[in-house]
Amino acid sequence: PHDLTGPANTFRRVNRELLSYCNGVLISSLGCPGPLPRPDLIPGTACLEVPPLCQEIPLRYERSADPPRVLISTGGGSLRSPRLRVETDYAFDQVLNILTPLADEGKISTVHVVLGTDATVADRWRHYGDWLEITWGPVALADLYRSHDLLITRAGRNTLAEAAYCGIPTVALPITADPYRSSEQQDNAAAVRHLPTMFAPRDWHDSAELRDTVLLALKAARRGIRTTGHRGNDSAAAFVCGLIPGEHLSQRGAAP
Repeated sequence: PHDLTGPANTFRRVNRELLSYCNGVLISSLGCPGPLPRPDLIPGTACLEVPPLCQEIPLRYERSADPPRVLISTGGGSLRSPRLRVETDYAFDQVLNILTPLADEGKISTVHVVLGTDATVADRWRHYGDWLEITWGPVALADLYRSHDLLITRAGRNTLAEAAYCGIPTVALPITADPYRSSEQQDNAAAVRHLPTMFAPRDWHDSAELRDTVLLALKAARRGIRTTGHRGNDSAAAFVCGLIPGEHLSQRGAAP
């Protein structure tokens, strides 16, 4: 679970009660630089916080001599929350408004939008121009990072984990309209803001701040330098191996 280590609230208290029945708990954390035992989280249960878990992603970067190629992902579903969907769609409408003059001026070459499961897009963007391609998702992004120079996405945990791992310059837009988990994406953006490839406006509703953030990220994209990050897959696998039958009783409650 990625919503276990923040400030105490009802959701996290219930989560900890449920997880107390486990032999071990892995926390995949965007802000974790290396494996960190967390005996304080669930008394009597071995807990290990690790860097983000993510799928295998090709780390080869196919740099182009053309201006930056932009990849936009509007995320997966919206938890059946109409407000979350509306705010997400509005955010990316604002992004396209900013990118349009940049495309007209030749400062970016292409924009590929991958729409989420329940996403919508304004009619004016459907046949806007050769520089804009829209894919009705969801589709996996793993094979797209290497052929794009800049990613603009919601501040969802999985996409930020992948972006940090492969090193693609990224603009993260926290979507906060969901009434039950409104701070989650803000926390995600804050956790990766220190990385040189991550750019998150304090308030993307401010069009000037959003534009400045996109321009700053494009400057990084033009340099064409990617610094790959870390993922916790190997540490997580070793932790699980220590919990297999015959060994897990001695591990319970002990630091891995």
